[in-house]
This record gives sequence, structure tokens and C-alpha cells, in this order.
Amino acid sequence: MYDVITMGSATVDVRLTVESELIKITTPEHTDTLIAYPLGTKLIIQDLVFTVGGGGTNCAVAFARLGLKVGWLGMLGDDEHGHLVRRILKQEGIDVLGAVSKTRKTGYSVILDSLEGDRTILTFKGCNDYLLPGLIDTKKLRARHFYFASMMGDSWKGMEAVAAYAKKKAIPMTFNPSSYLAKLGTKHISKVLDATTNLILNKEEAALLVGDGPVKDLLTRLHALDHSAVCITDGKAGSYAYDGKSFWKCKASKNVKVVEATGAGDAFAATFTAARLLAKPIPTAMQWGTANAQSVIQHKGAKELLLNRRQLMAALRNIPVRTSAL
Repeated sequence: MYDVITMGSATVDVRLTVESELIKITTPEHTDTLIAYPLGTKLIIQDLVFTVGGGGTNCAVAFARLGLKVGWLGMLGDDEHGHLVRRILKQEGIDVLGAVSKTRKTGYSVILDSLEGDRTILTFKGCNDYLLPGLIDTKKLRARHFYFASMMGDSWKGMEAVAAYAKKKAIPMTFNPSSYLAKLGTKHISKVLDATTNLILNKEEAALLVGDGPVKDLLTRLHALDHSAVCITDGKAGSYAYDGKSFWKCKASKNVKVVEATGAGDAFAATFTAARLLAKPIPTAMQWGTANAQSVIQHKGAKELLLNRRQLMAALRNIPVRTSAL
């Protein structure tokens, strides 16, 4: 019996540090900030780092380091990158419960750092999009909780099948949809939403799913989709939560230097969920999630500085995180 099974993508990430510029383009509708490189020239890569990423594996590692027994459900290629992902997960004590493709490649991403600690990601989904229901062995899905990151393509059908299984077995489930899924609307993702206990997403995704508005309105509309708890993250502004009775806000610390933001959302969502699995109240779960996300953003890589339980408690003592009524 696993404490939690995560379902989501796996990628090998190559992080490039290249001299670039940030430019802003303003239209009547919006303003975009873009990373710019000179055309027709050869650029020197200042640093090159290979890591394992993807929402499914990022969250699996976060759970495992917090002391939970974890399985990961996804799809890998029978290639060098797939073997690397499997090896990293094994080192973290995580069981691989998914499928292996003999014909498709493991997911791959190129992460381009920018001047202000943010990044642009070029992602190749590969076999992440092909985990059909027939490739999932439900006999292996013995868990106290499911955690769903986003999956696309045929893998969405696989995710719907696992959500139906979780609902049938009355297994609680956390869902952290991406903007890709949120854009499709509640009707498209209703089969997963109907099985979701805890819904965690960022403010942009929340607005795409239920329409724009003040945070309290977003939380109320999302909770009306029949979830026990809803949590919205909002970058440097912190996070907000609602359980149908009480609203909370949790401020991010101003004393944390952002080096690179990849994986911060996964760290928050998985740690929030782990705290709830350990019977912690929602305000405490928000504090835990914030502390782990703040650790991740101070370093390059989505997994490298995910904290164990002892480190998490130390981080909360060193940089206190406060929650209050919203």
C-alpha cells in the first residue's frame, strides 16, 4: 500500500545559461515579456545542466523526501533518457508503476534561463502523451491518496480511467491542472474534477477555468465544483485557500532570492498535499508548501533542493511563513 501514487509526466531537462536580453511587447490587449537572442550569430553556452523533471516525477520526489511511500505512474521510452529517469526515481525510493514504450522517446525539455530568475521551457512530450487506459495495471494502484499532475493526449484518457478508479474505491485525490487543461474548461476535464478532493492551481489557471475575478470569488467558484479544499498560488504574492467555511492567505517571504522558478508549483502542491495526508490543518499545509517552494526557487533545478521533513521544519524556523484569514 502506497501513501500516495503520483500520475504525471517525466522528462529529462537540459538547462542552458546563455547571454540574452529581455524585451517587452505591448499591444492593446496585453504586455508580454520575451527572452531575446541575436539572429544569425553563434552564442556561447555559459552553463549546461542535465536533470530529471516533469510534474509527475517532481511531485513523487517531494512526497518521498517527506517520508511517504510513493509510486509514480507515467510512461517512459526504452531509451537512455528513460533509463536515467528510472534510476533517479529508484535512488529516491520511488516505485515505477507505469508503462515503457518501445517506439516512442522519453520526454525532453530545454530550459532557457533569463535575467530575472524566470525561464522559458521548450518541451517535447514524447511518450508522456500515450499512457492509454489499457497500459495501466489497476492491481498496482493500491494507495491512500492519488496525486494528478497534468497529462495530455491519449494520457488524458488514462488519467480519466484512474480518476474513475479512485472515485469507485473512495480514494482521495489531489489534482494540479496545467494552463493547457484549464483552457479547455470544466466540461472537458469534468471526469477528473468529479473525483478530485483537493484542487491546487495557480491564479492564471484558476481564471482560465472559472473566469477572472477577485481571489475570493475564484476560490468560491472552484469550491462549488465539489472539492473539499481549493488552493490558489500566486507567485510572490503567496497562496490562498478555502474549504467551504474559511478563507486563508499565506504570504511568501520577501527575504528569499529567486534563482530559478522551475518546479516551485510542484513543490508547493505536493508538500501541501503531504501535510494534509499527515493530518495537518490547511493553514499548516500552506506554510509547508510555501517553505518547500521557497527552497526550490533559490537553486537551479526542480528537485535538487526539495526538503526532507527535518529540513522543512528548520526552514520554517529560519524564514517563518505566516497564514491569516483572507
